[in-house]
Amino acid sequence: MKQFKYWQARIFASIFIGYAGFYLIRNNIFSYAFPLLQKSFGYSNFDIGVIITLGNLVHAFGKGINGLISDRVNARYFMSFGLLGSALMVMSMSFSQSFTSLVLLYMLHQGFQSMGWPPCAKLLSSWFTKQELGLRWSLLNASQQFGGLAAYFVVAFVMWMFSKDWHFIFFVPAFLSLCAALFLFVFLRDTPESMGFESVCKTDKKIDLYDWKVLKKLVYKNPLVLYVCCANFFLYYVRMSLIIWAPKFLAEFKQVKTLATITNPAMKDVCAVVGGIVAGYISDHIFKGDRGIVSTIYMVVITILIFVLWQLPGGNATLLMFLMGAIGFFLTGPQILIGISATDYSDKRLSGAATGLTGFFGYAGTALTGVGSGWLLDHFGWNAFFFVVCVSGVCASAFLALAWYKRLNHDKMV
Repeated sequence: MKQFKYWQARIFASIFIGYAGFYLIRNNIFSYAFPLLQKSFGYSNFDIGVIITLGNLVHAFGKGINGLISDRVNARYFMSFGLLGSALMVMSMSFSQSFTSLVLLYMLHQGFQSMGWPPCAKLLSSWFTKQELGLRWSLLNASQQFGGLAAYFVVAFVMWMFSKDWHFIFFVPAFLSLCAALFLFVFLRDTPESMGFESVCKTDKKIDLYDWKVLKKLVYKNPLVLYVCCANFFLYYVRMSLIIWAPKFLAEFKQVKTLATITNPAMKDVCAVVGGIVAGYISDHIFKGDRGIVSTIYMVVITILIFVLWQLPGGNATLLMFLMGAIGFFLTGPQILIGISATDYSDKRLSGAATGLTGFFGYAGTALTGVGSGWLLDHFGWNAFFFVVCVSGVCASAFLALAWYKRLNHDKMV
């Protein structure tokens, strides 16, 4: 038993550091590199939006495909290779001198990035029981904020050391992620069975992971999974709009100084760590595994906070920091719980496929934050941007409430 606990701790620590490595080069460095690229090459908001959209469309399809693959292959090699490839693509971007090469490298980068979360979902579901999953899932999710915060500090260091040279904003974080990929390869292992332990999935029902009828029934035609997928589409539009465009709207729309454009989004990530853990804990211990009600409440609060952020007069950096922190606290909960819900609604042995499908919808929503938000900003400004974000928050809340209601009625009938 002690040996199994040791391996649980080792696996969790490995995927935490590895997934933080994915997020170190996921989005935050691009939020600061893109404005510098606009100055160097004269790119418009729409041009930057094209890069974001194409990359995230690749990520969306990659999530769906890699979710299927990850259930069937060794998670150690799969996840390590994904991080290695992503880091090499970002490092290559530091030498890019044309729009075409930048787009192609960013698309390849996002393809490799899509190999990150599906094996994480498989590993968590393989090594931890349902009663342990909510808190562990939320703790692992903190690796996103850890990687995102690390990106803020690395970017701040690079901008100070290299006079805002966008080449180093790509190169330095990519090198650190290469180190994380090596760490993953050395310390990560696949399932408990591969290490000689018994499976934590206590079920006599066997399923064929290669049977398309089983996949359709439990995942692709499962109404509850599809409801949370739709919710994830709108949630990610909200979430990534704030991540990708935050430095720009804080500087342009809220008239904050350069330092605040870094510290305000960073405050969001700090509070997101706490908010995610709280959401996982209360869904496990207070609501007895009912993720739907917690997700719905969190999402309604997020929408209200974003509306307040929209209407708040500019220039008040302290109040803006408080609001960004509050948004971060509540925004992480639904993001975590949607992934757990998809696993709960399908089957733990199909966690990669279920979370891959929610990820596909999520990054389809993210894709719209590129071209869609860039076009809105160029033609209608920040008010239109915030209006669409708020409407998306309402839609996400509605789909989360629908999934919760349907699951509640199903449980009463069983």
